[in-house]
Amino acid sequence: STDLSSISSFWPIAVVIFVGWLLTLIYVASWGQAALIIFLDQEDKDISLAFQRGRSRAVNLAVFSLMKGLIVLVGFLLLIVPGIIWSLWYGLGHYAVVLEEASPRQALTLSKEYVRKDIWWYIGKILIWAVLVMLINVIVSEVLKVEGLTLLVSFILSIMASIYMYIIYQQMKLYN
Repeated sequence: STDLSSISSFWPIAVVIFVGWLLTLIYVASWGQAALIIFLDQEDKDISLAFQRGRSRAVNLAVFSLMKGLIVLVGFLLLIVPGIIWSLWYGLGHYAVVLEEASPRQALTLSKEYVRKDIWWYIGKILIWAVLVMLINVIVSEVLKVEGLTLLVSFILSIMASIYMYIIYQQMKLYN
């Protein structure tokens, strides 16, 4: 028979380990995203320098992502339309956090300002990308049917999405 007191005393340790692992994962993902954005913005394209600079922006980027995610979630829970609008408004905030060293709150404001100036142009660019990604995914998963290729294509598309959004961010920033 298993001693229930030994199992119940393990749960607090398991929760601490899980939360620590989750925070580490979020930090590393934010650091990688910040490094990619910095790399895209560099003229000399030095990846090690991008990771060095990205480290200092990782926490703010993670906080911004959490704030944006919660705001958009609330928008979708209220009605679908506010969620879509807020998702569009705050979609460029990641770049403001990293490249302009904006606080998470400032990044929300900056992103909204950039997007509101020419929202239909922005929506058009997002729709073009969405259609392109859907077509590529259909071709890879339904036409080619090569195992493992879908994951590789998704990885490449995620990097290309960052590049595409970086270009959109630069253009939207120029309009303001």
